[in-house]
Amino acid sequence: MNPSVFRRLIVICAMVVLPVTGYAQEAMVSGTVSDSTGGVLPGVTITMTIIIVLPFTFGLDPLAGLAAMIGVYVGGESGGLVTSSLLGIPGKPSAVATTFDGFPMARRGEPGRAIWLGTWASFIGGLLGAFFLVGATVPLAAVNFTILRFGSAYGWGAGSNLIQTFLDAGLRGESPEVWGVGLRLNQYTHVNDIARGAVAALPSDNEIFNLISPEETSTGEIALMLREIFGFEVTFLRDKPEGKSMPYMSPRKAIRHLGWRPTPLVEGIKALETQLLAASSKGGARA
Repeated sequence: MNPSVFRRLIVICAMVVLPVTGYAQEAMVSGTVSDSTGGVLPGVTITMTIIIVLPFTFGLDPLAGLAAMIGVYVGGESGGLVTSSLLGIPGKPSAVATTFDGFPMARRGEPGRAIWLGTWASFIGGLLGAFFLVGATVPLAAVNFTILRFGSAYGWGAGSNLIQTFLDAGLRGESPEVWGVGLRLNQYTHVNDIARGAVAALPSDNEIFNLISPEETSTGEIALMLREIFGFEVTFLRDKPEGKSMPYMSPRKAIRHLGWRPTPLVEGIKALETQLLAASSKGGARA
């Protein structure tokens, strides 16, 4: 190999490794060595080696742990070429193509050259991939986003929450069943409120909003509310295990910044009753 080219490659390697100092540099080297060993062994994949090495990073600081995982991945990618070149057995699935060129070279008496070429090809390809990743993440980091978190929704249409389950049972002429004493709490949000909140959040950038009703309602309160509005008979199965209450999520930010006003549960269920009656009357008129 041309000495000047070799010196340039050493300089590039130093530019990549030297900024990672202290324990992070040692962790990167250790990770690379460990998964180079794993990559050499047929049947031991990169994922398996990462799973084995991961517990050892729990006591490291975040930079050192991340450096170790990068080293494990890079070492595994390049380690698989050893058995591919020397034995014709790929050390990992992605090293299969190396057997097409490396193993014939080893059989011709050039095993060192095959491993040398594969190692430098892996190194240069990794550098090019790293540069591309850094260049691609800069524009991605400038992308604006808005995250909307929804609660248990109810309203017109098919649903899978408790309110819909009770309604379906009552409309079939069955008695809605409440497990336990009905103390499980949850926050139920009308679908129209979610739609209005989503529209109001469109101009926002890099924000997170909880489009969830601030009103916590228990299972028993919902059943009694439906009995009062629809006239359903409710059955309490006190011998059945009752689930845990859902954790409370505050919509204060959405109310303050978006002017979002969630509908109270009683009003939402009464509006749902009106929609159901209108739909049934239309169905009867068509018949």
